[in-house]
Amino acid sequence: MLNSSLEIHRHTSFISLHNPTNEVRLLPKGIILGTTTIPTLSFKKDPDIDYSLAQKHICNLIQPITNLEQKDNVKRVLEKHVKLFDTTKPTIVINVKPHAIKTLDYPPPSSKPYYSTPAKQDAMYKNTQELLQFELIRPSYSPYAAPALLVAKHDGTWRMVVDYKKLNNITIKD
Repeated sequence: MLNSSLEIHRHTSFISLHNPTNEVRLLPKGIILGTTTIPTLSFKKDPDIDYSLAQKHICNLIQPITNLEQKDNVKRVLEKHVKLFDTTKPTIVINVKPHAIKTLDYPPPSSKPYYSTPAKQDAMYKNTQELLQFELIRPSYSPYAAPALLVAKHDGTWRMVVDYKKLNNITIKD
């Protein structure tokens, strides 16, 4: 059966059926002729959002819910926040509260970069450029310096980590 739209007035709608045979057909009481769903959202298409990926993530999240009514309700709520489920680009949290690390009266710790293979250096450069592009980091001219290194993730990609041991040693604990 084809998808179609229904006009609903006062909680009632009419459905026309077509019998392609020359015989009279009686439909048993209680037979389901079709199903209907209320459109979840008519998305204002934001070109920055990958809706198919977001829908895939939402479907994966609601898949374990067995109660259909609950599943629809949860899906509707999640789709109101569809942008959160598009993982193609990182989202930026705007922190309006200034952040300061209180340290003991020592000169700023500074460490040289750790040795790295050319392949890791390439990956580090690409990772850094991506973080700069998405404005998740910015160039710094601070006297504080901590070495960054790459650690392999289970899926074979790299995670950048920063060794803050020297800074932690002079930090005043809250």
